[in-house]
Amino acid sequence: MSEVILVAGAGPAGLSCARALLEDPRVGRVHLIANYLPDGKSVSSVPVPTYLRAAGIMQPFGGGDPTDPRLRLYNASYAPMMADARSPLCQAARAIELRTKIDVRSPLPVWADLVGDYRRENGCEVYTTAAFDPPGLMRFWWEDLLFRHTGRFTFECRNLCEQELKCLSEGRPPDGFSKVAVCVGYEGFRTLEPNGGEYPILGVLVHFRGDGETICWMDEGAPPGTSGQRNEPDCLYAIRRPLYLGNEKEDPAGRIVLGGTLKADVDSLPPAELETVVKAIIDGVNATFGERFTRGSVIDVTQCRRPGHRGGFQIGVNANRSYAWIRGQAGMGIVTAHGSGSEIAAKLFS
Repeated sequence: MSEVILVAGAGPAGLSCARALLEDPRVGRVHLIANYLPDGKSVSSVPVPTYLRAAGIMQPFGGGDPTDPRLRLYNASYAPMMADARSPLCQAARAIELRTKIDVRSPLPVWADLVGDYRRENGCEVYTTAAFDPPGLMRFWWEDLLFRHTGRFTFECRNLCEQELKCLSEGRPPDGFSKVAVCVGYEGFRTLEPNGGEYPILGVLVHFRGDGETICWMDEGAPPGTSGQRNEPDCLYAIRRPLYLGNEKEDPAGRIVLGGTLKADVDSLPPAELETVVKAIIDGVNATFGERFTRGSVIDVTQCRRPGHRGGFQIGVNANRSYAWIRGQAGMGIVTAHGSGSEIAAKLFS
């Protein structure tokens, strides 16, 4: 009998899970429920997901730990997509040069052989990779689902009903479905399990007018400024990346997005503290990368909330393989979340 499977959530993991399930001949139909869809439809009270305004960069994970599950998911997703010019990633991405501040005395990362031009120079590791604007990639995946799986893929833009929430909180599929994949974000798991260990991690994005530059700078874990002392409040990473949001009238040259500060257990910052963080990000990027951004040139500021989990990154499935989930994927990025969605699908049948 063909399986009828529910996918909860239409983020990167939810879409890739649905796509992977529909490639399995044992699956008759996949039904997706989400309160925000990649075509822009949403439940009236649901804001646009802030990850759609982020700066997507194809960046391997794992550092020096080859057993890091994020590295496995990155390899499983990134390498095949980059090798295929027809892949969703290549269709919605563009090449950039990424320069990341590092300790050049550190050993080569375990993923160095994934990128052919990896090198170290001027205190940075440098390689060519892909950058994408998340709305374009999400729309591409969504349209691919609709086009290739007509009749086998159905969806609803709504909140989960009380009966569905009860079933999911009990770790079982709702009536009418043989299996369920829970790919919801922070708010979704907070609804399902109010005391389940989910917590927000806050980041801030600062947008400027584009300047045509295609180099992306990143400083992960290094303090902004040249003195080696962290600014207050903590600005734990700094990034400068070209971004095009698809609005030619508003952004004819695209944008430059700066990012910084990671705060756990914080949903949002009050105006005065947000202003301090914005200044810290701008000052940190200017000092670290030799830029000349000014507060007066900012055209937009976005507070981004990522889902963290007290138990760390988890992909799980129940004993009879009818209920699978992902959680704690804060900061993993869309490409790794794509890999995790595929892994959820596999766990339902492995």
